Amino acid sequence: MYLPVFALLQDELTLAKSLYAGGDIERAHSHLDKARILRSKIARQQRQIREFSLEDWGSQLNLTESAITQYLPIAQDCNQLWDDISKWLNTVIGQLNHEELLQSHIGLNLLLDQQIPPCWDFNHDIVVLSGLNAELFVAPLVERGQAQIIVIVGVDFNAEADILKPAAHATVLYIQHGSPLSADQAAALKKVEPPLLHGISSGVDDQPLAELKRLARLVHKDHVVGASARRWPTIWTEQLIENLPFVIGKKSVTEVSSVFTGKDVLIVSPGPSLRDSLADLKELREHFVLVCLVRSLPVLFDYGISPDFAIMIDAQDHSEAGLNLIPHHSMLSEVPLIVSEYTHSSTFEAKFKEFLLLPAAQLIGNPLSLAMHGGSPPVANGSGVATFAISLAANLGARSITIVGQDLSIANGAYAAEEQDKVYGDDEGYLTCKGIDGSKLRTKADYLLFISELEALAMAYSSEIAMLNCTRSGAYLDGWRHIPLDGHHPAVSGELMRRAVTNEGIGYASHDRLDSVIHEIGLKDAVAEECTRLKTVNDLASAIVEELDTLIATKSNDVAKLENLEQQLLPEMTTKGSLIAFYSCPAKLAAEASLQSVENLTENFMISSDYYGSIAASANRLIERLSALFSQP
Repeated sequence: MYLPVFALLQDELTLAKSLYAGGDIERAHSHLDKARILRSKIARQQRQIREFSLEDWGSQLNLTESAITQYLPIAQDCNQLWDDISKWLNTVIGQLNHEELLQSHIGLNLLLDQQIPPCWDFNHDIVVLSGLNAELFVAPLVERGQAQIIVIVGVDFNAEADILKPAAHATVLYIQHGSPLSADQAAALKKVEPPLLHGISSGVDDQPLAELKRLARLVHKDHVVGASARRWPTIWTEQLIENLPFVIGKKSVTEVSSVFTGKDVLIVSPGPSLRDSLADLKELREHFVLVCLVRSLPVLFDYGISPDFAIMIDAQDHSEAGLNLIPHHSMLSEVPLIVSEYTHSSTFEAKFKEFLLLPAAQLIGNPLSLAMHGGSPPVANGSGVATFAISLAANLGARSITIVGQDLSIANGAYAAEEQDKVYGDDEGYLTCKGIDGSKLRTKADYLLFISELEALAMAYSSEIAMLNCTRSGAYLDGWRHIPLDGHHPAVSGELMRRAVTNEGIGYASHDRLDSVIHEIGLKDAVAEECTRLKTVNDLASAIVEELDTLIATKSNDVAKLENLEQQLLPEMTTKGSLIAFYSCPAKLAAEASLQSVENLTENFMISSDYYGSIAASANRLIERLSALFSQP
C-alpha cells in the first residue's frame, strides 16, 4: 500500500513544483492540495498501524527489505520536493506586498498555499480564520474544497445566523472570540474522527494562539468519549477471547430465564435518592426479583439487603485504585453476578456466588457465542447498565419492571454510596432535564442519553410489561408510570395478578445448549471453527489488497477480479454475529471518514486497500490469539 501511495504523492509534488516554476499558480496549488490529501490519508493509515502489532502490519504492507529499499528514496524525494516548494513560496511571497496579495485571487491562494499544512484533509479538517481580513479567505478556501471554516469575530459582529453556507458543500461558522460553541455549531462540526484545526493568519489583528487552542478543545471535547467508544469493539473482542479459559464451568444468563419469566423485577440503580428508598426496599423485598447494579451493592449491603442478582457490563479493570466498583463485603458471596462476556478478566477474581455470562448482542450467532449461550439468548442493549438490565429483564419475559434510584440528575450528587460520589464543579456546563415533580434539574449529557434510552424501552415494552418508576426524585421519564414504592405498588397490591402475560413481542431465551454449563470441549470446537472462518477472511482480504495495489500501480480501472473477490468476502463479513466484522469496526469508521474526501477512482482504491489490509491484519491477529488459548499443556 505504501509504495503506490508515495509514488502518487511524488507525482503530485513534482507537477506542483514544475507548475509553480512555470508561473501556472492555479494548476500548481491544485496539485499541491492533492498532495496534502494524500499525506493526510498516509497519516490516517499510520494511526491505524499503531492499533496493531508491527508484525501484523509489516506482513500486510509487504514491508520486505526489498520494499523498504524502494520506499526510502521515494519518501526522501517527497520530503525534498515539499521543502523546495515551501522555499519557493516563502521567497515569492516575501518579495510581494502583503496588502496587494490580499486584493487578488492569485495572491490569496498563494498565501493559502503557504499556510495550509502539508498534511490536510479539506473535507475533514477545519480552518480557523481570524483578524480584520479573515473573510477574504473564505471564498478561496471554499473553491479549494474546504468543507468547514470557523471565522473568529468580535462581540460587535452581527451575523444573520450562526451557520452560513456560501456553497453546497461548505459550512462557515462565525464564532465570537472567547464564546462557547452553540449546540448548532457543535453539531455542524461533528466528525467521525477528531479533525485537525489550523489557524490561518489574515495579517491584521489576529487572535492569539490561545484562541485556536480553546476552539480545538471545544471541538475535540465530544470526541474523547466517541474515540473511546469506537475502540470498544476491538477491546471487547480481545477481552472476550482472553476470558474463554475463565468461563469454562460457568453458566450463561439463559439458564436463569425461568427466574424472570412472568415475575415482577425491581432494578436498583445507585442514584442518591436510593438512600431514601432503602426502608421501603427492605420491607417489600419479597415481592420482587431484585436486580441491582454493582454500584448499588455497598448501600444495599450496609442496610442488610441482599439482591437476587447483581449486574455489571463494565469492560474496565474494576480493581484499579479509585474505581471501587465491586465492594469487599461478606454478603458478596450470596449474590450471583450477571456479567458481560467481555468483562475485564479481573472480574472473575471477585467473590460472587457465581457468574452468569451476558452475551454481546453484536456477536450472537458466531461459533463462540453459540458454544456459550446457544442460538437464541436474550438480547440486552444500551449505553448504561440500567438500560442493559431493563432490556434483559424484558427479553427474559418479566411481568413488570420497576426501577428505583434512577435519578439521572446531579442535583443531589452522583451516587448513593458516599465513597463513590464526587462533586461536579460549576464549570462543567450543566444541562437540565424535567424532574418528576415538574421542576428543572441539573443533569449531564450522558444522563440525557440514558433518559432517551429508558423512554425508548418504555415505548418498546409497555404494551406487554408494566414499566414503573419508583425513584424518589430525579428525571421524569416519558412512558413510565411514576409511583411510590409502597404497599400500593401493583406487584404488592395484587393488581398485576390480573394482567395477562403474553409471549408475543418478547424475546424469550430458549434452552438449546446441551449442557447447563460451558465446557472446554465445546469451546475448543468453536475456536477451531472460528479460526477456519478467519483464515478464509485473511486469505480473501490479502488477495483484495494485492489486486488493489496492482490497480493503483498500473492506473487500471478493470475491476472485474476485484469485484469477484469482494463478493467472496462479503458473506464472511455480513454473517450474523461475525467476530471479524465487529472487531474491525474502527477500521470501517476510518475508511468512511477517508471516503468523504475521495475525488477519483485511484483514491477510492487507496482507501479500500487500507481497509481490506486492516481486515487481513485483524483476522491474522484474532487467529493468533485464539490459537494460543488451549495450546498450553
